[in-house]
Formats: sequence, C-alpha cells, structure tokens
Amino acid sequence: MKNFLKLFFALFSVVIFAQRPMTTDESAAFIRNFTAGSQSIKTLQTDFTQTKKSAMLDKPAVSTGKMAYQNPSLLSWKYITPKPTTMISRNGKLFVASEGKTTEVGAKNRAFEKISRLMIGSANGSLFADPDFRVAYFKNGGTNIVRFSPAAKDLKKFIKQMELHFPDGKYTVSQVKLLDSSGDETAIQFRNTKVNEALPRGSFN
Repeated sequence: MKNFLKLFFALFSVVIFAQRPMTTDESAAFIRNFTAGSQSIKTLQTDFTQTKKSAMLDKPAVSTGKMAYQNPSLLSWKYITPKPTTMISRNGKLFVASEGKTTEVGAKNRAFEKISRLMIGSANGSLFADPDFRVAYFKNGGTNIVRFSPAAKDLKKFIKQMELHFPDGKYTVSQVKLLDSSGDETAIQFRNTKVNEALPRGSFN
C-alpha cells in the first residue's frame, strides 16, 4: 500500500506540474508566430465533441457537431447530437436556429458572444486584443495553452476561465476548456480540421 501511494503521488505531481507558464520570450514568439500563421486562414471547418460536467448531472453530457469559420467574422457552431441546434455569429449579431426557426439573440447570450469572439480571434489573429479578458500563456509538452480570465465584471457572472489549446507549430485550436462561474466544466475537442477549403453552401444562414 505504501508503494502504491508513493506511485500515485508521483504520477499526480507529474500531472500538476506538467503545465508551466511560458517565459516572456516564449510568449512573445508564440504571439508573433500565431499572428503570422493565422493571417493565411480564409476558411476553417472542423468536427467537435463537447463534454460538460456538472454537479447537476448524473453523468457528463456529450454533444457532437461541426464548426465553420469564414474570414473575417462569420462563425457557425452547429450541434448535431443530441439536439440539432445552430448558433451563428454574423455581422456582429448572434442567431440561434432550431426546429426550422432562426432567432436573433442579441445581447441575451453574453457568454456565447464572448466565446464566439475568441474563436473568431483564434482564426483571424485578433485573439489577444480583447480588453474584456486577462491573458496568460502556458506550455504543456507539445501544446501551447492560452488562458483567458474575464476582466469585465458582467462577464464574470458567466465565465470563470477559458483555455484554448494549440499544438506546437499549429495555429488552429485543438481543444477548448471552459470553467463557468457555477463550477461547471466544459471541454471541446476538435478533429478533422480543414483550412481554406470550400465551405458547404448556407453555412451561415
């Protein structure tokens, strides 16, 4: 038992300390390379799996879907399962399409509005220019992590922390982790990412 505990705490320590803050030079290089790399992105499409953990749920809630982006500011977040629903950021406005109806949500969904702006920023290079967030940079093995903490008081009501993960040498998001103010955790894994390929017709309708 004693040896087992030693092994457990050794592994636990590796997990805790694997993520480290970037040095000033590392963060400056990442920002510089990210900004240059993202400028070539005109369109982006990817599949995603979203897993939400909450004290209110008996087990994690899993959703799947597709995300599409078109430069400079069109974003579609389409859930396929368990319930088909599409959220669209278009011309600075937010829309939700479900069961054949499209509704403008305006400022009602402040959390999604900010998340969509960060996702758009991760594709067009404006990721670090949002004054509503404080930004910190970390490395975990071959992954660069950009952590956003809300600075705006009203945003703190919805979001406690958000992380965007970028594999070394890549400038498209591989994972998003979101911790909301209630303590719920959401992780979104992206796969089959395609850059600068033709988008399906009507992606942002």
